Amino acid sequence: MIEILKTKEEIACFLDELDQRNQVDQGIYLNRVQEILEEVKRKKDEALLHYTKMFDDPLATIESLEVSKEEMKQAFDSLDESLKQVLIHSKKRVEEYHQHQKQSTWMEKFSLGETLGQKITPLSSVGVYVPGGKASYPSSVIMNVIPAKVAGVQQVIMTTPASNGTVKQTVLAAAYLCGVDRLF
Repeated sequence: MIEILKTKEEIACFLDELDQRNQVDQGIYLNRVQEILEEVKRKKDEALLHYTKMFDDPLATIESLEVSKEEMKQAFDSLDESLKQVLIHSKKRVEEYHQHQKQSTWMEKFSLGETLGQKITPLSSVGVYVPGGKASYPSSVIMNVIPAKVAGVQQVIMTTPASNGTVKQTVLAAAYLCGVDRLF
């Protein structure tokens, strides 16, 4: 149930509570993240596998990190029909919206002989991160992958956390539906 704040005092108290949330010293976390990034840059797959085993799946191997297109398709095919239709409808609406944002290359010659314009060139490849682990966010797949696909990106590579080596079925299904090229 949503609590309605009625008095100035209740609102002030609520804002104070929100402010307290922002008082966490993030420096210790930022430093640790920076250390991890530096180690991944240096040791590449070795460090990636080390942290995957630490945070996601103690049995992970480099080969097991990539989810096959067949696994994504199986996840989609096994969904309840009503959920499948919700994902399809959501994808369609996001595609329709982002179609309106597309721009075209144009060139125009002006009176003094100069040519002005803009050239639109989609990126050849993009990476998309979808939060997960304990929760399932198929909407994040749709909202991140579809704009890239509509823009003409040739290859979309997605990463998402696994919980004990397993990615949520709805996330895999959404990745399949949206045309994710590679999923880790």
